[in-house]
Amino acid sequence: MRRRKVHHHQIMTNIYVDMSGIAESLVKGGICNQQDFAEFCTGFNQATPLFTMIDVGEGTGAVDSKLKGEFQLYR
Repeated sequence: MRRRKVHHHQIMTNIYVDMSGIAESLVKGGICNQQDFAEFCTGFNQATPLFTMIDVGEGTGAVDSKLKGEFQLYR
């Protein structure tokens, strides 16, 4: 009997975010406190070697710049 070849795929996930801006919005909205958000970010980054949450600083331009760089790299 022939064995089927099993393929194991991995997914790399990079999240570019203004950490202080998101934390401020979450706290103001009563969703969580800053400590909870910090613990979530740490847990996300440690969940798997290919998950990364990256603080790009303030402003939408910082996130846009990182995404444009990613798209240029992988096109």
